[in-house]
Amino acid sequence: RSPPFALVGITRSSDRRPLVSKFQISLAIIQVTTQTGCSWSADSGSASWLTLSTAQGQDSGTIQFNAAPNTTSNTRTAIVQVSNQNVAIIQPATTCSYTVSPLQIQAPANGASGLITVGTSCPFFASASDDWVLATPLSTSVSYTILANSTFTSRSAEILIGDQNVSVSQAAAAAFKLAPANGNITISGPGGSGTDAIQINPLGSFSGSVALTCSVAYVGSGTATAPPTCAISPQQAQLQSGASTSVTLTVSTSSGAVAKNASRGHLLLEFATFFFLWCIPVRRLRKSTGFLVVLVAVGLMSAIGCGGSGTTMTQQGGSTGSGTSLGTYQVTVSATGASTTVSTAITLTVN
Repeated sequence: RSPPFALVGITRSSDRRPLVSKFQISLAIIQVTTQTGCSWSADSGSASWLTLSTAQGQDSGTIQFNAAPNTTSNTRTAIVQVSNQNVAIIQPATTCSYTVSPLQIQAPANGASGLITVGTSCPFFASASDDWVLATPLSTSVSYTILANSTFTSRSAEILIGDQNVSVSQAAAAAFKLAPANGNITISGPGGSGTDAIQINPLGSFSGSVALTCSVAYVGSGTATAPPTCAISPQQAQLQSGASTSVTLTVSTSSGAVAKNASRGHLLLEFATFFFLWCIPVRRLRKSTGFLVVLVAVGLMSAIGCGGSGTTMTQQGGSTGSGTSLGTYQVTVSATGASTTVSTAITLTVN
């Protein structure tokens, strides 16, 4: 009676990845899993280019084999029989070439799946360097599945198709999340400011330091004048597992400036008019022949002063100038910690 056992797979001894089609295989391994006390035997048949290092064994174990280089223009296949199960060893010709697309896969922490297009006229296999990446060869492509990353560290792997490597990178799991108290800030008129509380909640068992930043972007048409500025206090938060903390987001706007001409000459003329009309006794001036001359001179000086140029002073709160444009903005708050960055958005309205 044949012993109950299972062939786990064919792996290369160097990195324990499943064997793929290569022009030359120096050493590979067939992993045999069976019950204690069960014996098994292995036979490569008439394949002279395939040499088995182990012909029989007992209990679970491995079968090492060597394959000579294929210098022909034809793909060749050998069947290794292990008790009542067969393992196909396929070696392509030296003229085989492979193209794959894409060559890089970037996956989010919650996993991903898709297809890798393969261009070749030869048989091909696909294998992954880590068990969190699954690769299945199809007729003209390879289907891949990337499992979710529950750690707080990003990771990388490779999918080997023919003689081509596809690099896989996956983001770390989020160690925390951000939650604004309101999610909206309304400022009535340029020159004002507003706040919102941002709550930081650690996920899982994460404890550590988190650095916070913010930015403001105008979502209206055109370019905003004197866009709002933002600040976060404190800029760094220390999180403890299971305990949330909060920081304060403050957004400030700039008011406009109104111009007001104040001619120095005009001020001097007003002073002179006051002096002549009030400081000098009226009766004396009226008796004086120069009274009319004084009034005429004051009038002329006032006219010249009103039409002349003067210096400009500004005051805040006017309707003209370069204050913050009215409209809608988006404030983005980002927190970085444990090799991950998490962001949340707050809507800002300046009326």
